[in-house]
Amino acid sequence: MIDVGVWRLTPPDAERARTGLRAMLAAHDSGDGVPFDSAAWIVTAK
Repeated sequence: MIDVGVWRLTPPDAERARTGLRAMLAAHDSGDGVPFDSAAWIVTAK
């Protein structure tokens, strides 16, 4: 999934993004998963 977002980056920038993501996920790992607060809005306009 991360590759979809970094395909436009230069190889060094893409690797830096992947490294940062891995570090962030490791920092939030609870041993039972990686919980994050999140919210979503679904808006339908007519």
